Amino acid sequence: LRIGKMVNPMSAKKSVLLVGLGGIACSYDYQDMDDRSTESRTHFTAATKAGLKIVGGIDPDPIAREAFESNCKMMTWRSLSDIRPDSKIDIVVVATPSETHKFQLIHFPHTSLQ
Repeated sequence: LRIGKMVNPMSAKKSVLLVGLGGIACSYDYQDMDDRSTESRTHFTAATKAGLKIVGGIDPDPIAREAFESNCKMMTWRSLSDIRPDSKIDIVVVATPSETHKFQLIHFPHTSLQ
């Protein structure tokens, strides 16, 4: 009988999806993407420093998506409805204007708020 290493499920990297790819989500850090020693100015950098796994980002603006893909080397989608329902997403960071938060969450296919 071989017993493998026990894995604490709470220690597994949590996956994060960014909704909104503007300044506070990520673009304030674009000039410093290679220097992670600076303070966390964005949700992207804070999550990365916390050991979370960013799985991608959502933004309706093609320019914001292109900048995120180019700078962060990650997938983007146009809207929440483009995310597959079976995707593993543990945390959703809503980095859009405050008045859009409720709409974003209600229309997120992975939530019980539908």
